[in-house]
Amino acid sequence: MAFSIAIIVAIADAHPARPQFPALVGFPGSYNGQAPQTGDWQATGATDWTAGYVGEYAGPPAHGVVDDHACVPPAARSAPARSCLTREIQGIPPVSAPLVAAADGWHARFAVGVFPCESTNGTAAGWQQTSTMILTFANGGQAAEAHEQNDSYAAACGYGADGVLWTAQQAPQ
Repeated sequence: MAFSIAIIVAIADAHPARPQFPALVGFPGSYNGQAPQTGDWQATGATDWTAGYVGEYAGPPAHGVVDDHACVPPAARSAPARSCLTREIQGIPPVSAPLVAAADGWHARFAVGVFPCESTNGTAAGWQQTSTMILTFANGGQAAEAHEQNDSYAAACGYGADGVLWTAQQAPQ
């Protein structure tokens, strides 16, 4: 009898399988290798797809800062990770990530954040969210496009994900 109870508890505590979400796609074939200019940036995003999120909105305005080495530890300051992207969206704490050059664009993987979600029984919980962006720069590094993917999980809320398409311009100085 104790064996049966242990199996039921293990099954009840098991995480459901992560659904298949669209893959994050960079800029293969069109990535031009231009590096970003440092300074302030203004960006606009549009939600391309969403799954598991309620109240998703399109077009969040954002402010960004690209600077040299602000979030890159001295030991990692090499050509692949020489700049830092800080993203500020209203109502969300700013996050920073190193910009790492790759064949399909500049990659930025932000630290895991916790965002509120509401479970099916109406109680508040916290998503554990990862955010990754792949960017390409043009106009001498003063214009950008980015593809972002956010993946979230909370036992009370399940899985959620979205894809956001960003366009950005370096702010006039």
